[in-house]
Amino acid sequence: MVHTLWSILYGSNYILYHLGYGKCGENVRRHKKHKIFLDEEKLRKQEAKPRFIQTTNLLNETGDPECWEVSSKKKFVDDDKPVHFSLAILQYSKLMFLE
Repeated sequence: MVHTLWSILYGSNYILYHLGYGKCGENVRRHKKHKIFLDEEKLRKQEAKPRFIQTTNLLNETGDPECWEVSSKKKFVDDDKPVHFSLAILQYSKLMFLE
C-alpha cells in the first residue's frame, strides 16, 4: 500500500517538475504576427505585403465591421528552443511511466 502510494506521488511530482520543458519543444516557425487596423487604406497596404496570410473582420455589437485583424508571418524567427532537450525528457518520462 505504501509502495503504491509512493509511486503515485513520485510519478505525479515528477510530471509536475518537468511540466515546463514541453515549451522547449514547440515549433516557433508556426507563430504568427497579428495587428488590428481601423483604417481601410492601411489594411490594403498590409494585404499587399508578401508575408500576409489572412484578414478577419472584427464586428461590433450591431454586427457591423468595425476593424480588421491581419495575420502575417513574422519577418524573423528566433529559433532558440532546445528541441532535442525536450524530446529527451519526453522519452524519459514515457520510460518512467511504463516502469
